[in-house]
Parts: sequence; structure tokens; C-alpha cells
Amino acid sequence: MSGSVSTVLDGMASAPWEDQEKGYGMILKILQNIKKNPSEQKFRSIKASSGALAKVLALPGGADFLLAVGFTLADEQYTLAGDDVTSLNATLALVEAHANKSKGAELRRVRDAEIAIVKADRAVVNHLKGDGNLKDDPDLQRKIDQDRLEFDAARANKPTQASKANIPKFGVAGFKTAQDVIPQGGGG
Repeated sequence: MSGSVSTVLDGMASAPWEDQEKGYGMILKILQNIKKNPSEQKFRSIKASSGALAKVLALPGGADFLLAVGFTLADEQYTLAGDDVTSLNATLALVEAHANKSKGAELRRVRDAEIAIVKADRAVVNHLKGDGNLKDDPDLQRKIDQDRLEFDAARANKPTQASKANIPKFGVAGFKTAQDVIPQGGGG
């Protein structure tokens, strides 16, 4: 045996998820077929050159996994020795748990990548809103200061004149203003 099943499965997790998914699917299929048909030799033996087994062997530690489970390699054929398949249930449960854990990690990785893209897009859209500090953008601060100087210069050249509000007349032309109608002094 070459390492424990858990250790070998941990090593398989370093492969890209697409490869892991294919490998886990094939491992589960092989082990479930043996569990359902423990006495049939055709399910207990797989050619090393099999395209289906290639999905398992392509994973880092794929061959070590088969050896750790109890397969032996002889004459380019992996064969599960012995008739006792009681440990197979525990191995199946371990592989399923590990595959689910790896799938969850992949889903989180994809979700986190999508969130990062959305955050980056929003950061571009909300550039000024997110910064909140003009001192971080010297070009923008310089333009604002220049606009203020120009506004102050324009105000100095043409000061605001005091204006006397002209209250419009009521209704039709010819009526007096409100000031003309209300007697001055408050008592009447």
C-alpha cells in the first residue's frame, strides 16, 4: 500500500477541478460497481490502458489511490484482491466526502472570482464616490483650486450689486403693489 486513502485524496485535490471531477466520478463508479457486484471479477479488474481509468491515473496520486484502496498492478491490469468488501463502504464515504469538499471549494473559488469582478466594475463606476478624499487626486484638486481662483477674480471685477426687490403688481396692469395697498405704520 502506498499511503493512506485520505492523504492520497488530499494530493489529488491539487489538480484542476475539471480533472478532479472526472477522476472522482470514475473512482465512485468503479467502487460502487464492486460494492453492488462483489463476486463478479469483471468489476474487480481494470486495464491500466483503459480510457476510463485514465481519468483516475491523470490525477496526482491516482495510481497511489488505487493501491491504497487495495488494488494491485500486475500485467498492466489493476485488480482488487480478496473477496471482503466491507472496507469499501468506508472508502466510498471518504471519496464522496472529499469530492463534495473539493466541489464546494471550487464553487467558492468561482463565486469569489465573480465577486471580485463585480467589485472592480463598481470601483470604476464609483471612482470619486468611493475615494471621498480629493487630496488623493492632485489633478482634480488643482482643477478645483483653479476654478475657485477664476470665480473669485470674476467676482472682484464685477461685484454683486445690491438689488432692491421689485414686487410685481397684482393681477392686471395698473393695480398697485402690495406695499402701496398696506398702510405703513401698522395701525389704521
